[in-house]
Amino acid sequence: MNDNGPHLASYQAAHDAAGHLIAALSPLPHHIEIRCSASAPGKPRVRVYTHKNVDALHAWQAVIGGELISERWDSGQMHWLLATAVDGIPVEAWTLLDAVAEPLPVREKCSPAEVAVCARWMDAHGDPEAWSTEVRQAYANTIANARAGGAL
Repeated sequence: MNDNGPHLASYQAAHDAAGHLIAALSPLPHHIEIRCSASAPGKPRVRVYTHKNVDALHAWQAVIGGELISERWDSGQMHWLLATAVDGIPVEAWTLLDAVAEPLPVREKCSPAEVAVCARWMDAHGDPEAWSTEVRQAYANTIANARAGGAL
């Protein structure tokens, strides 16, 4: 006979916590995952995901409490995590936001010289939306220098 007692009890406790979250959270999460390892049957946890929506994490924090932290990954993306517990079950609610590119200097009407510089930079570096932070900064410095009276 199989003794699933402790493992089953952990699943049931985590399931109850997930049910509480579904009833309490607005907006509803995109995914809820129950984790309950056979090697640690008394340590279930619940992971909750919302798609690119840090505002949801703030709303959830107001309802279920916890600590909201963020971390910028090497990719530039921001990982947001709300760590709390529901009925003693650890809960991690999270979202991942895309990297935000630094805006390029913009004028409603660029001078012909600025248009020519932009065209040269696009020939050399491709689509401005794909420029690295370093290229964006170098371009911004070039335009700012020109606008301050310097040479292009």
